[in-house]
Amino acid sequence: MAKVAILNIPGSVRPALGRVLAFFDNTIYPVWAFRNFHFSRQAKYQLKRKTYLPKVKESWVALTDQQRKDWKTAGSFVKLNGWLLFTQDYSFRKKQGFDLPGIPSTFHEVYGLVISNLGGLELVETDYYASNISGPITVSFSYFKNEYALATGLGFGVEITAYYFEDGENKAENLVWIATSGNLPWLSFSQSIGVTGREYYLLKVAFFLDEYNADVGLDHFLIANSTGDIYREGFKKTRLLGWNGEKSYYYYDWVYNEFNRNEGWDFLPKYSKKYYEVLYLDN
Repeated sequence: MAKVAILNIPGSVRPALGRVLAFFDNTIYPVWAFRNFHFSRQAKYQLKRKTYLPKVKESWVALTDQQRKDWKTAGSFVKLNGWLLFTQDYSFRKKQGFDLPGIPSTFHEVYGLVISNLGGLELVETDYYASNISGPITVSFSYFKNEYALATGLGFGVEITAYYFEDGENKAENLVWIATSGNLPWLSFSQSIGVTGREYYLLKVAFFLDEYNADVGLDHFLIANSTGDIYREGFKKTRLLGWNGEKSYYYYDWVYNEFNRNEGWDFLPKYSKKYYEVLYLDN
């Protein structure tokens, strides 16, 4: 049987006790309840999310059958059903004060990687590496481009390089694609490289903005071969816990695998909001 004790805490002690409780609330325990109220950031976050769901459901029910099918199709790349994608998109738009509901897209989901080269004075390059793949290899992605000045270098493009051994030598096959100049709406790219049955010990996919004052958005990045998907990226934001030197806090960012042992992402310059940011994608 549970036993309950009622404590009369002196007023002089309560401020100190509150600070102790706040310490545990903010740094150790994800949920802390005091007098039937939730004070932790995690609890507040969950309770606030729940308040959106009734409105989300009302909007979802109000959609036509075709609109719900469109949301299902839009979520197929990241394997989300239409309801889950709609809920994510609705929640973000609600918090930001955007018009509701949003419009589904076959080019992207909620977020995408935006690459920027402010001023267009340098090379900004985003590389993804994969290893031990048999050919042919297909690389595809969706993209948009906002141009602010004509490129003095190559502009925006992608270079795909597949490395292999033959006759005791290191060899490579190379494919370079350059986007047309000007502003571009959402478009799709898909090209293949490699010989059937040939084993490639390393594949490098390099997205670049070469001396080009522009922003480029990427989503639906996929590497595949005859056996299926090698790598699929939808640039999802994850809720993370940070520390500013005084207290912990929550923030959202894309969690990626850094380049290590011929696998993962590499950035030139290093990954920072000046050049790279995973942002909400609106139609």
